[in-house]
Amino acid sequence: MTIKEKLINELEQTPELIIKEVLDFLQFLKSKQNKETRVSSARSVLKELVIIGQRQTLCDVVQVCRESRDELQERGLSE
Repeated sequence: MTIKEKLINELEQTPELIIKEVLDFLQFLKSKQNKETRVSSARSVLKELVIIGQRQTLCDVVQVCRESRDELQERGLSE
């Protein structure tokens, strides 16, 4: 008998009130696992971005700001 089958067998013999608590706990565990998976994925993405950033040369921030300002002025979106 598998664990799932054992669980189903136990559930069949359990009062409804306890089954509700078990369901709530199971949903909590699944939610927690999903959150941990998302956090782990986000960390992986951030690590990859750091690696990519380290490969890039630093740009001239002032120049980028000026170019952005000029472009906004050309579009009439800046004063």
